[in-house]
Amino acid sequence: MFKSEVRDLLEKATFIYAKTLPLFKHFYTKRESWEDSDFVEVVKYIRKYGVKEKFFNKEYIYYYLGDYKYWTMGNPLDETILINKAYDKTDRQKRHKTIRAFSNKGKSSLLQ
Repeated sequence: MFKSEVRDLLEKATFIYAKTLPLFKHFYTKRESWEDSDFVEVVKYIRKYGVKEKFFNKEYIYYYLGDYKYWTMGNPLDETILINKAYDKTDRQKRHKTIRAFSNKGKSSLLQ
């Protein structure tokens, strides 16, 4: 599957606001609302091209696309029933500042 196909499928998916975690605003889409083969391919793509990051003490694989990051809960593929999505503007700004700090000073002020 190509990145453009993944983008198209994620953009046309119906995402639901996850009201159980209002402090961590995010959305989810249910496997049952997808063509199953498309869902499986998108999950595989997220896991292959995503990056590992910690959320509190748990590690997830996040795939960044446009203004959003996408992830699953890490269950085996046949047990995966959701794809999560969160707006990524704040994280993107933090990453940009870190990159700028390294390029401007040669090292991050956090490491001094």
